[in-house]
Amino acid sequence: LHIQNIDRFSRLGLVGVSVSTDITLQASEDLDPSTVSAANVTLRAGATPLPTVLAYATDSRRITIRPTAQLAYNTDHTVSVAGLRDTVGNPFVGTLSFGFRTQASTVPP
Repeated sequence: LHIQNIDRFSRLGLVGVSVSTDITLQASEDLDPSTVSAANVTLRAGATPLPTVLAYATDSRRITIRPTAQLAYNTDHTVSVAGLRDTVGNPFVGTLSFGFRTQASTVPP
């Protein structure tokens, strides 16, 4: 079982990501939907966990992470994934973690 980030900002430390972005992950196998949860898929701003809505599309094996509010401007964010299982119980081994920085504010000071 493999999970990868398929968004264009998948490289660690990419800057200028939209503050209204969704994050999409791709699984190599069908996932047990009950394991696609806030306990296993997290988004943080610095050390602060952010509330998200998670969606898992069984037909495409994609997980979408949608923040419930606009992300903060010019802020480092981290996505972490662990604890997922496929439909026969095989675990996703390890942790996928990647970071990005959101765009600077477009409002003049």
